[in-house]
Amino acid sequence: MSPTRWFDRAALMAALPGWVVARILVAVAFVVADAIVAEQALSPRPLHLDEGLVTWDGDFYEQLARSGYESVPFEAVRFFPLFPALGWLLGGPLGGNHGVALLLVANVAALAAAMALRGLVRDTTGDDALADRSAWYLNLFPTAAVFVFAYGESLFLLASLVYLGAIRSKRWPLAVVAGLAAGLTRPVALVLAVPALIELWPDLRASLRSWPRVAAILASPAAGTVAFLLWVEVRVGSWTDPIDIQRQLRAGFRWAPARLWDGVVEVATEAQHDAPNLAFAFLWLVLLVVIARGQPTSWFAYAAVSAMVALSAENLDSTGRYALVVFPVVVAIAQLARTERWHAPLTALSSAGLVGLTVMTLMAGYTP
Repeated sequence: MSPTRWFDRAALMAALPGWVVARILVAVAFVVADAIVAEQALSPRPLHLDEGLVTWDGDFYEQLARSGYESVPFEAVRFFPLFPALGWLLGGPLGGNHGVALLLVANVAALAAAMALRGLVRDTTGDDALADRSAWYLNLFPTAAVFVFAYGESLFLLASLVYLGAIRSKRWPLAVVAGLAAGLTRPVALVLAVPALIELWPDLRASLRSWPRVAAILASPAAGTVAFLLWVEVRVGSWTDPIDIQRQLRAGFRWAPARLWDGVVEVATEAQHDAPNLAFAFLWLVLLVVIARGQPTSWFAYAAVSAMVALSAENLDSTGRYALVVFPVVVAIAQLARTERWHAPLTALSSAGLVGLTVMTLMAGYTP
């Protein structure tokens, strides 16, 4: 089925319950965080709690949507333009309230992404129940608060799913457009070339005439990224600035196994700051086994390469957020929840994680 057929009423009814529950859980997290502040008489109040849903990276996105790249702190140039551009576009009709505009984009894209994930899983596996559970666990993943906050992750995930779905259904123009959108949203869109190449390999082998089309599809995420970097070169500074800033924030790169081992030693003997990130890292690695056994080769390759990129950084902050947008990870959880014996406890555990991590995010104890 074409991705254009994923967004029907049945898909909405399947994706909407989890989407609503996730927003209720995030609201509960705000209540809990407020209660902690009141009980401990914290003064001043945590900044991120007062900033609400437009906090952490959302604050940068809001500044970009309102003022553009030339009028914000230099480090904001690492944020790619499609998400803040949509916030700017909708900000006018909303009376200049660009924060609300970004929240609207993020939350609508999150609902659409859940519908798209359901469609891609159903079309690929033929398993309607797995497709519905995938949409459910996407909404309730412990780091899914970034789908509620003013973050661009939901937009990137939506573009990624449409890109791969369009390739599978041979909707070539749609694949190119979705690839460009993904590349204009986050630089990790470059990794989408891995599953895309695997999906397109039969076409390449069948006919040399398919090479120009395949090249355009494979290059589209990179083209979106390169277009932004060239714009930075012309309007802001050096085209390498977004890359350099991101490299500084990630504190360089190391061999992933060595970095994870050092993290385990640190958590066991010194500080526990990295404990949630390490938990997500090891969860990701364990779920690779599930992905390998029950998902297409292209999906496994996407999850594996994405893990290698994310877990080779010296700074493992936001590992859970990175795992969230690599959709085979969520599908793997849905695979494990095939029976009610596992579905109920996994739902409870994931929901508790969502509330707990959101509270920590609002109290500056976790970097989303």
